[in-house]
Amino acid sequence: MYKIRRTKMGLYFVAIRENEDAAKALGINAFKYKMIALIASAMFSAVAGTFYAQYYLYIDPNICFESAVSVSSITPCIIGGVGTVFGPIIGAAILEPISEFTNAALSNFVGLNMVVYGLILVVVIMAMPKGLIGLVQDLKVKFMKKKKDKKKKKAPVGLIIFLIILALLAGGGIFAYTQGWLDTPIEKVKGIFGKDDATSESG
Repeated sequence: MYKIRRTKMGLYFVAIRENEDAAKALGINAFKYKMIALIASAMFSAVAGTFYAQYYLYIDPNICFESAVSVSSITPCIIGGVGTVFGPIIGAAILEPISEFTNAALSNFVGLNMVVYGLILVVVIMAMPKGLIGLVQDLKVKFMKKKKDKKKKKAPVGLIIFLIILALLAGGGIFAYTQGWLDTPIEKVKGIFGKDDATSESG
């Protein structure tokens, strides 16, 4: 599915899903690709149904077409992230332990585990419409955006060093003025640092 999504046919599937009329206007045969998607979905469903029947070793309409089966099949996809490869896997990894726990803890209350499923589904749809994968992707985009904004706001290192040196020079000048060093006669300064070479040779 990951590779199909990045092919020409996968892009057609996405275009039809998002806006079928616009896809038809672009020349995409919506009926053809919807039939391809239906056949592919039926193929994977048939494979899953085969393993499901081997697990129960018995076929019954209530087992195959019960509402609980549909809900338990769709809920992991919604919680993990619809339209993603790893979303249903993550959703199943989270929901299956919850399902087993609720079945064991609420075994005396028939159907209460489906109520828990429904509550989880409502909370996820309200808080995370794109599922867990979508939430992680949104957080990643926000983090990268903040990182880029920080880089843009960050001043160049050379400018910072120049401003520090300028501030030190200004501070030194103010300190020298307050100490009265700027009013010192030039002869006294020469006396502090020593006479120049011409004076020393003449002496």
